[in-house]
Amino acid sequence: MKKKCIFSVFNKTDYFLANYSAHLASHMCLDLVFYVDDTSSYKLILDASKKIEKIFNIRIKVLEKKSNFFSWLSSISKIAKEENAEMIIMSVYQNNLVFFGESLWSRAQKLETPIMLLPENYMFEEIQNIVITADASMKIQKTGLVINFAKQFNSKIHIFKENVKNPVEQNKINTLSKNIALFLRKNKINFITISAKNQQKFTKNLCKYSVKNGDILVVEVDPGKIRKNTTQQFDILLHEKPVLLKKTKNFGIISWRS
Repeated sequence: MKKKCIFSVFNKTDYFLANYSAHLASHMCLDLVFYVDDTSSYKLILDASKKIEKIFNIRIKVLEKKSNFFSWLSSISKIAKEENAEMIIMSVYQNNLVFFGESLWSRAQKLETPIMLLPENYMFEEIQNIVITADASMKIQKTGLVINFAKQFNSKIHIFKENVKNPVEQNKINTLSKNIALFLRKNKINFITISAKNQQKFTKNLCKYSVKNGDILVVEVDPGKIRKNTTQQFDILLHEKPVLLKKTKNFGIISWRS
């Protein structure tokens, strides 16, 4: 089996994306694949990859392919699986935020492979604080990727717990929060638990807390149940905040700076 890799997608020459991907691959001890979806950029990215390999002491594979526009993300996800990708990384530009009326956020959250969406010209920084959610929409938490981040960057995890009116749902949330805490303690990860002050506008409060206190916000993504207003809020964030998404039963990650 191929070694796990970071799978970076280029639809133009983007040295910020290359630099971010290289930092992440180096920290996580993964290979790096540059998937060039723009023929005119291939030579520049190929030359840059050779320099990046020496600087970061990592192995980089460069692929030149042109995806079908109508099935662009699904095609990329398929190739990423073939390369044994831990996650996909791509930059978000103004011209690729919407695909035939459906937002990039909406399409990306349907993929099987986690995908990180970076704002244009986004610089890499150490991941010191990770915010994760404990809320009524979650069925199960798979923390492997989060634990990997926390251990590699010596991060602190913030468990942001939802408050709801329904006592049965609240009991489930409290149990989930305790189970997450036990799991993190077992893995010797530094963490704190925070309860949302407001029973309404959970996503807005979560984002506000994360901007102030976190470098990464981790949420479970269920494409069939995510609320329309939540999608709209995250669509706006894509203009300036990095996002890593994973379908239900795993984590999606939203990363930003204050």
